[in-house]
Amino acid sequence: MTARAFIVAIEDYSDSTSLATQLPGTNKDAKAFRDWFLETKLKPKNEEERKKAEASILACAGPSCEWRTTGTTHDEIVKELLKMVKDWKDKTDELYFYFSGHGFSYKNVSAVVQVDVLVASDFVDPENSGDTCLLLQEIQQKLWNALGPGNHYYFVDACRNPISIEDIEVPILGKKFPTSVRGRSNWYVLYSTALGQVAKVQSGFTQLLLKGLTGTGKAKKWESGKMYVTFERLRDYVKTNLQGQESEAKTVADADGFILELSPVPQSTCEVIVDNASEQDSFTLKVSNDLMDKDIPFQGGSHKFDLKPFDYFFEVRHPVATVLQVDPPPPGPLSLYEPVVVRFKKQPVTRGMVGGFRGGGMPRGGRSPSSTPVAAPRKASVTLEAAPNTEIHLVSAETGKTTISPARLAADVPPGTYTARVMERGVAIQTRQFTVAAGKPVKIDLLERPVSEVRERILQTVSDAGTSRYAAFSETLGPMSNWDLSLWLSVFGASHIVGAPGRFSKLAKLPLDTFTDVKKGASPVYVLAGFEKSKGRFDVALSQGARVKWEPLEKVKSLVGIYQRRVEAKPGPHLLSLRLADQAPVTLAVHCLPNRATFVNFAEDAQGNLKVHQFLLPIHSLFRYLDPLVTLYLDNDPLSIIRTMTLAQSKFASNHPINPEPGTKERQDWQALMYGKWLDPIMSLIACYEMIRRGEAKKEMNSLKIVIQNLRKYFGGIPDTEVIAKLLGLKAKKLDAPPLLLDGVLALEEAATKLLPLPASKLDYNSPWTAWRAAVSDTDSPARKGAKGRKGTPSKKGGASKKGAASKKVAASKKGATA
Repeated sequence: MTARAFIVAIEDYSDSTSLATQLPGTNKDAKAFRDWFLETKLKPKNEEERKKAEASILACAGPSCEWRTTGTTHDEIVKELLKMVKDWKDKTDELYFYFSGHGFSYKNVSAVVQVDVLVASDFVDPENSGDTCLLLQEIQQKLWNALGPGNHYYFVDACRNPISIEDIEVPILGKKFPTSVRGRSNWYVLYSTALGQVAKVQSGFTQLLLKGLTGTGKAKKWESGKMYVTFERLRDYVKTNLQGQESEAKTVADADGFILELSPVPQSTCEVIVDNASEQDSFTLKVSNDLMDKDIPFQGGSHKFDLKPFDYFFEVRHPVATVLQVDPPPPGPLSLYEPVVVRFKKQPVTRGMVGGFRGGGMPRGGRSPSSTPVAAPRKASVTLEAAPNTEIHLVSAETGKTTISPARLAADVPPGTYTARVMERGVAIQTRQFTVAAGKPVKIDLLERPVSEVRERILQTVSDAGTSRYAAFSETLGPMSNWDLSLWLSVFGASHIVGAPGRFSKLAKLPLDTFTDVKKGASPVYVLAGFEKSKGRFDVALSQGARVKWEPLEKVKSLVGIYQRRVEAKPGPHLLSLRLADQAPVTLAVHCLPNRATFVNFAEDAQGNLKVHQFLLPIHSLFRYLDPLVTLYLDNDPLSIIRTMTLAQSKFASNHPINPEPGTKERQDWQALMYGKWLDPIMSLIACYEMIRRGEAKKEMNSLKIVIQNLRKYFGGIPDTEVIAKLLGLKAKKLDAPPLLLDGVLALEEAATKLLPLPASKLDYNSPWTAWRAAVSDTDSPARKGAKGRKGTPSKKGGASKKGAASKKVAASKKGATA
């Protein structure tokens, strides 16, 4: 495995008039991270290997750092990023990206959307230094697209205090990051602080991070008999132990990241202390768990020994006296992932004891009162309930052992931490972590739902549509326990587009647009939206550029939080914008085709996360104008296919594999959808991008050529078709509009900026779609009246000074651009 490191450490901001000019300890922390990567991760054995290992590190740091490879200005950092891509493209299995310096995040984008900005050392003042900042999400996406398959780990020690998006426009890198033909990476991000918060100077984040990276405590786990530091365990270790601020993490991956194998497996020292013991006392320590059962004799009041990291039960026996565990108190197991001290207490022997027994005889019950009490139960019963159509996976955090059972799981398990997942059609629809104590039964309803008036009203409207455990919207779908509102909206909207009124009897009760009046050749855009957090007016707009005319979404009668609007459009590319109260508008590229509806649904959950799905579906009243093959397929099972497409889009957005399991109904739907001549071309595009992401394009070239041929024949004009053709080395037509998906924008490199109808600096790198934030006019919004859309970086309106002390220079309490 080839590992590389990219380090940015900015301790000196001496040119700044509005940020703390010195961040003491930054260079020292970065050097410590570099040392970990060099000595612990790479472990060079000789001088030749050391030179090779040092060549695997690019470091942007101050002139006092002898280990740096360049400086810390914006242009120097970008130049080093380009050098990395040029030299390491398709040669990097693991990338470790470390940043320590000033930073901030955008506010009003969304309460939960992460848009993080890193500030270079040549920042001067808010009015003139916008071009000294870098968008972290842009860096992540472009390295993900360029470096090839593997795992990318980002560790960011910077403030994320909110700055208004109107006060700063950070330009994109605008450089060439060529697309890898080998596939794409997973990526994992660990921030020293939460979104919207500042980070303290010398918070201890890096020191704690490095302890975790070396395998301290439960930053490590067992896997197939070996021990590893994993990102999941590292994340939890830092989050649990960091004091004074809350760390945060994000994962865009289909598996946990294995950072470091600990070989040989480290052992932890355990000291057993017995109070009231004399030097002549002899004891037997029984150490046991599911994997071992061992007796260790010792004499005197204490004993030290080493054990491999596991959870253990300890018992101490004495020939005559009773010995009780005092600290930590029983009955739970002892974790030996770190050194521990276990204290016992020897009970005094009662007077009159003869041969260890009072009065020289056996007591009632035939048991010596001086022996160790009966051991506490070692296991506990766990009962987990789901629904008939689901599968429960119970995973032990200790051993990684997984127990699987359909619908209901009942098992006796050792004490410890467990994760239970409810799976439906290969998707985790519910995840719960819980702790099992020895002898204490656990019973959990895994499908216990939070109160949702939005969903309750839907189920009431679609009478006999199911229970609180599952929904039954259609006989062809069967019971559906996935409570994802975006999935529900996809099924609801599609049922009215592809199905004539009454075809799906239950869903026909939803008062949605029926599309019975659509004329031949029409290409409407249909928006269906559900909001569980935001209130007030919601607007949409269809445009060709930044100037838009907002139209209100119409509340769907009898439902709560559900809105719709149909907008007439001409065939071809358009921009669709959505505006929520107190948030920057979101805009995405869409495409319209004759006799089809461009169906977009927006679903906001209770935390404010917004999911977007997009489809190009044939309209039931216009079937006769489509190719007969389309109609044949629609007569089969369209809602099941819509579900497959929706789940695939969600997986694609999370960088998870989207190809369903062989032998399933979903796999059959997938195969038909991939060839792009049936229900929805967007799914075919995603299938192609997915193969390219996984590095399977060469192997599947014949199939992909058929897909391109069918997309051109049945769905001509969609830009992504030509982008994919270009990526496959086929002859591609010239584009006049941006791709629908961000993968296509990244593939076009610098040429994409000429096609974008909105500023590239406003691209939303968190979205799988080609989308923008705050890129269209918002002049009628009261919240934005009087806002000045100037270029630059953060305004001078305040922020805490370092460690709370007064300062002439305005700064966040660590590494924060001013708010």
